[in-house]
Amino acid sequence: MYANGGAYSLTTATLNPVSGEQQTHNIDVAVAYFPNAMGFAAEAGVAAPGGATTLAVSGSGDTRRSGVLLATAYGTAPDDNAVAVQPLTDGTGWTVEVRDSGSGAEADGFNYVFLPYGTENLTAGQVNWYGYVQNKAGDFALTREGTGLYRLSIPGESTETGMLLLTATKSNYSSDNVLCYKADGNDFLIQGIDLQGDNTHGAQDTDFNFAFVGFDTPLQNPQLRTTDPSALAAGNIRVV
Repeated sequence: MYANGGAYSLTTATLNPVSGEQQTHNIDVAVAYFPNAMGFAAEAGVAAPGGATTLAVSGSGDTRRSGVLLATAYGTAPDDNAVAVQPLTDGTGWTVEVRDSGSGAEADGFNYVFLPYGTENLTAGQVNWYGYVQNKAGDFALTREGTGLYRLSIPGESTETGMLLLTATKSNYSSDNVLCYKADGNDFLIQGIDLQGDNTHGAQDTDFNFAFVGFDTPLQNPQLRTTDPSALAAGNIRVV
């Protein structure tokens, strides 16, 4: 995505160009807007010198478990870059990497939004490559059905009622991966794809963040999740 006058332009490209050069390709896309005026921690055109940077967001809490960071590439012209994120080991922010379609580091910018798990109407999660949900908000079921293929079921929702935002996380081999999804009945089928320098891209198990944005139940009132200790039942506490 890039600024184009008073609007934004979005470029989609093939993952396996025969010539090895960028080729635009028509495909359905999902887009959401998060106004800062509504309290969302979001920014466009953040620099990533050398293709990587550390991002800190005020009020984000412990980023290992406080919410999901979603990011997409940003440039000044059409491009085919991808972005991956990863919470810092001390929970004070994230590492953000920008790569081109051949998986090499790309010194371009990115856009991001941080959605804390206490956000009203939020269904979101941090998922590892074998389908285990590490952190979440909202009610959903997710299973891994094949290499890089994940089925997401959200009660009462489908592609007719809302859309997904997806970002690979920089765990295992996912730092140069991208994701897409399609409808399968009322479910969402999410596919992780590995970018390769020789353009032999293919399905790969992927760690990722996702968020569902309902068309009639928009996200609002972003805030960190709070837990009332008096509401915890002893049977729900696991000592590790």
